[in-house]
Amino acid sequence: MESGQQQHPRCIWVDAGVIAYKLCDLDFRCEECAFDSAMKRSVCETSLPKPVAAAEASISSADVVDRYFAAFDPLQFPGDRLYLPGHVWVSRNDDGSYTVGIDHVAAALVGPLASIVLPQSPSILRADAPCCWLVHHDGTIAIPSPFESDSVWYNENLSRRPDLLAEKPYTDGWIFRSVPAGGEAGLRNQRSASENASAILEELGILKREIIAQLRPRPGIGTSAFDGGRPVQTAFEMIGPAAFALIARMFLVPGLAPTHPK
Repeated sequence: MESGQQQHPRCIWVDAGVIAYKLCDLDFRCEECAFDSAMKRSVCETSLPKPVAAAEASISSADVVDRYFAAFDPLQFPGDRLYLPGHVWVSRNDDGSYTVGIDHVAAALVGPLASIVLPQSPSILRADAPCCWLVHHDGTIAIPSPFESDSVWYNENLSRRPDLLAEKPYTDGWIFRSVPAGGEAGLRNQRSASENASAILEELGILKREIIAQLRPRPGIGTSAFDGGRPVQTAFEMIGPAAFALIARMFLVPGLAPTHPK
């Protein structure tokens, strides 16, 4: 490094090689960071497979993308819960508390996780603040809390079994339980299962077009059933790290200013 040139600061978890990318709105004051505190308590022994290398022979990009997105159709969301922006669902329990998780579409798009970082139970949440972090090999995705609460209890099984989020997003893969401040009235922009299906279908259409645009300069996108391999299973296998930014954006709550890296 040349004399007088300052090194650009980065998250310590990026420097440690645990994650590839992390946004920070605390000016790198790690002692105030909930993600840093939770990561220090988290034990992660799971290693992620890297995307499969591209094969010589491949079916067309458009065909592969069409088959990938066909897996989401028809969009069937359980009708016994409400759906909120950011791919979050909430389900009311008999005791007046709510169980919170993410929908199966979001879980499938993110794909295999290295770990899920949870704050310590019980915790206090602010609406739209992160309630947990999904740690992917390309970075982290903060899941926004759908409401404010002064007592939150987390599903500790997710720390040991992050795969539950994708395999059982509506049952064993729930994220936390709590009583929202203001009750159900505190849940903004509620959608029914059918309303959510329409909204997610439109969102997937946008994502599909963006992935196709990313594929144009690179026609070879990986193995397929026709060349003796397996079909591509995630957007990350199609376009690599570029998929992370596209998918992470789907969890942003509309109307909130995005946090830019320092």
